[in-house]
Amino acid sequence: EVEKNLKDDDGYDDEDADVLEEALAAEDELQSNVVNAIGWALKAKREAFANGPFAAHALPHYAPVLSRPDAREKDVHAALCALVDVVEHGGAAPVAAQAAPTVLGYGLRLLAAPATSAGLR
Repeated sequence: EVEKNLKDDDGYDDEDADVLEEALAAEDELQSNVVNAIGWALKAKREAFANGPFAAHALPHYAPVLSRPDAREKDVHAALCALVDVVEHGGAAPVAAQAAPTVLGYGLRLLAAPATSAGLR
């Protein structure tokens, strides 16, 4: 939304576009590192991490992303990776069972989506 608002601004120019692109790239890199850290913590601590920090902080942040129609592809990818990790490594944690239908539903939607020219869904 911020990107759209900036582009609609008459004062927006190529230099602004470059600054925005760099900021988004840095944000994407940070998000990728956070998702990797979540995955490592889930693999190491399993249910303890799933029931604690993941349920309290990661799930409320990432679960809604999958239902937002305006979510960026990279945000959806990060959210899906985090939820897949908790389902895979969360053991019997209630949050893993809570995330499983979301992961399955989103996966089925991806499979039903038409493929792009690059063969991607």
